[in-house]
Amino acid sequence: MKIFGVLCGNFKVDGGAMFGVVPKAIWSKRYPCDENNLCNITTRNLLIDTGERKILVDTGIGTRISAEFLKFQYPNGNDTLMGSLHTLGYSPKQITDVVFTHLHWDHCGGALVNDFNGNPQLQFPNAQMWVSKQQWEWAINPNIRESAAYPQNLILPLNNFGRLNLIDSSFFLTPEIELRLHRGHTVGLLVPVINHNGRMIVYAGDLIPVAANIPPIYLSAYDIYPLDAIAEKEAILEEVVKNNGVIIFQHDIRIEAVTVELTPKGYKVREELAIEKL
Repeated sequence: MKIFGVLCGNFKVDGGAMFGVVPKAIWSKRYPCDENNLCNITTRNLLIDTGERKILVDTGIGTRISAEFLKFQYPNGNDTLMGSLHTLGYSPKQITDVVFTHLHWDHCGGALVNDFNGNPQLQFPNAQMWVSKQQWEWAINPNIRESAAYPQNLILPLNNFGRLNLIDSSFFLTPEIELRLHRGHTVGLLVPVINHNGRMIVYAGDLIPVAANIPPIYLSAYDIYPLDAIAEKEAILEEVVKNNGVIIFQHDIRIEAVTVELTPKGYKVREELAIEKL
C-alpha cells in the first residue's frame, strides 16, 4: 500500500471560525493569521494505492464553484487536483474509488467537471463513489446553518451516474481501510482509519482540520454538535496515542501528519511527519 497527499490549492477562513471560543491571543500562537484575522489553510486530499484499487479521499474545491462564492474564500496557491495527481503519476481513469468524508463544498467540488456544453460529468469515470447515507440526506436538505456549505449544483448531480454508494454505518472499504461514522462536525462524517504496515493512520478530515485543533476544546465553529465533536476527538486521540498511530491533517498548510502524546497539560504533537515517509 502507498499513501499520498494530494494538494488541491489553498483558501482562507476566519480564525475565529477555525478555533471557536478559544481566544485569538491563544490560538494565533498555534496557527498564524493575517491582518484581517484570516488563516490560510490547504486542501490536502488523500490517495491510497492498494495495488488493485486507487482510492481518492475527497476531491477538493474543483472548477464548478462560482466566482461569486469563491470571492469570500480567497483561493490561492498553484496546486490543483488534476495537477497533483499527474505529478504523482496517476490519471483520472485509474481512480477506482472516491470516498467523500462529507459533502461540504471544499471536499466534494472536484468530483464533477463541466463538459463542453456546461453539463456536469464525472471527473473520475471509472470510480465508485462512497458517502454516508446520513450525510447525503443531510446535504440534499441542508439546515440553515450549513446551507451555504452545500452548493446543490455540486451535490445533486453526483447521483445521476449510477456510481454513488450510500453507507449507513462504519464500514470496511478494504480489509485495511475502515470508514468510521461520526456526527460532531456534521452528520454522517466519515473518518478513514488505515492499517498501513501494521500502523494506525487516521485521516482526520474536518474532525481535526489542523494540528492546532488537536486539544479537544479547540473546536471549529463550523462543528454542528460541539460536545459530540469533543467526545469523538478524545476517542480518536486516545486510540492514536495507545497505538502509536499517526494523524494526517487535511487543512494544515504546514504540517502534513503527526504522532501525538498525552501530557499533564493534555494532548500534544509529539513528532511532525511527512506522508511520503509513513
